[in-house]
Amino acid sequence: MDGFDWIHPLSGTRARGTLMVDEGSSKTVTCVHQTQLDGGGCGNTSTNEAWQTFTKLWAPYFGRPLAIRSDPAGEYEAHINKDRASRHD
Repeated sequence: MDGFDWIHPLSGTRARGTLMVDEGSSKTVTCVHQTQLDGGGCGNTSTNEAWQTFTKLWAPYFGRPLAIRSDPAGEYEAHINKDRASRHD
């Protein structure tokens, strides 16, 4: 699980989101949380956005993970989210 900040090379539109990858199947889930048409900043992903992405886009399809590897940034490494994910069914 990691976050991304991407700028379209032609239009300059900026996007911020979360990317998750299942190591066993190489399946990916991507969620764009915010876009800026003028290329301005999109802010940071919150702990709640990371949790909502996991529960709505990951868990219904892949279930509870055996382990979570994440970016060391606070929103993904938050102990509350890792604890929630380990108990999520």
